[in-house]
Amino acid sequence: MKIVKNKKQVTPIMEDYLEVIGQLLEDDGQARVSQISKKLGVSKPTVSETLGKLKKLNLIKKSPYSQVELTERGREIAIQTQSKHDVLIAFLKDVLAVNQQIAESEACRIEHNLSRQTVEKLTKFINFFATDKAIKNKWFKVLESAKTVLEVKNV
Repeated sequence: MKIVKNKKQVTPIMEDYLEVIGQLLEDDGQARVSQISKKLGVSKPTVSETLGKLKKLNLIKKSPYSQVELTERGREIAIQTQSKHDVLIAFLKDVLAVNQQIAESEACRIEHNLSRQTVEKLTKFINFFATDKAIKNKWFKVLESAKTVLEVKNV
């Protein structure tokens, strides 16, 4: 998969919008301003403004009072962003034993800054970790007995 993101044009916020639009289209078969607003926790005017920017970049198709569609480029970015998000959640939950709510929140913040290479290596690590029960058990014992960050000195 080629990287389609142009960092000077597509911002992390725009990636979030594309990701949400992709999720809504997959889950509900449609993506409307009100749904995007609710999912992202922002106002409808803010959604409309950002959708205008995405349309100028040819990442979405939208007519007034109609649902939003992703262009091929917009779909590629949405898929890449969702993939990073999923890999990060798996790593945070399954390897680091972070709870779901924290994993979701932190994955959203981190996903925009990962290279393709890092995502690929994290995926390989997660798959390795999941298939080696002895290493997994040993790791979780280490996690349980480890001191908290505040207790560790001279790290």
